[in-house]
Amino acid sequence: MRSVTSPSQQQLLFPLLETLAEAGGNARTEEVYQRVAERLDLPASVVGATAVMGPAGEVNLFHRAVRWAQQKAKLLGLPEAPRRGRWKITGRGRRALRFFIKLLTQPGDVVADFFAGSCKTGEEAEALGCHWVATERVLEYLQGAAHRFIARPGFRSTLV
Repeated sequence: MRSVTSPSQQQLLFPLLETLAEAGGNARTEEVYQRVAERLDLPASVVGATAVMGPAGEVNLFHRAVRWAQQKAKLLGLPEAPRRGRWKITGRGRRALRFFIKLLTQPGDVVADFFAGSCKTGEEAEALGCHWVATERVLEYLQGAAHRFIARPGFRSTLV
C-alpha cells in the first residue's frame, strides 16, 4: 500500500486552477476541496487528516493546504474571492493554465483530463493544437460541456 501525504502548495496550484476553470470559472470552497482531492486521487485518510493547531483547535490539514495554495495563487493574481466562500479564476489564471499546457505538450499531443468538469482544459488544449480526452463522474457536467463542442468538426462524444 502506498503512503500518501498531504500535497504541498506547489502541488496544489495547477489542480486548483483547473478545478476553478472547469467549474465554469467559480466554485464554492467545499466544492474546490472535493474536486481537488478527486483530481489528485487522494485517499480519505489524507483528505480527512486533522491536527490540533493552537487556539484554532482541530484543523483539517488538506483544507488548510488548499487554502494556503489559494492564498499564494491569489497573491499572483490567479484566482480571486469575490465573496466569502466563493473562489473565481481570473483571466491571468486562465492564461496560466494555457501556459502549463503549452509548456508540457506539443501540437498533436493528447491531453487527458480525468476530472473534466466543463472541459476548460480540453478547450485550451484544442486551442493549442492538441487532441484531448475527458472523463467526468458527474454526467450533467459533461452533457453541459458537450453542447459547446458538438458543432465542431471531428467532435465525438461517448456519454456512458
